[in-house]
Amino acid sequence: MQTGILLLTHDKIAPAMLETAKMILQQTELHIGVIEAPADCDTHAKTQEAQQQLIQLDQGQGVLILNDIFGATPFNIAKQLASDNVCIISGVNLNMLLRALTYQNLPLQELAEKAREGGINGVRYAE
Repeated sequence: MQTGILLLTHDKIAPAMLETAKMILQQTELHIGVIEAPADCDTHAKTQEAQQQLIQLDQGQGVLILNDIFGATPFNIAKQLASDNVCIISGVNLNMLLRALTYQNLPLQELAEKAREGGINGVRYAE
């Protein structure tokens, strides 16, 4: 059983990150959903779309929502979905996504911590 992952970002970010992750991991089938939520979107409709994705992605271990910017439209949509079975991390980067996909078999809170660590550790000075 895998913990679900939902990428909820502004336009074009989530699909591009997912395609890159698929290329790096050399996998085409991943247990992940994607929702694009531009700043001017119908937030009610996007929230309903996200709720449907959560139902599809949750196999009993919950869903990790990765979003791009704390406080922006995608984050505000995600925040409405917060529950015991949903964990939200803002500031998604490719390292965070790759770590989440690699450790997707972990329980939700452990997966969230692995993903967060991956995102943080991926930000470095090039020396």
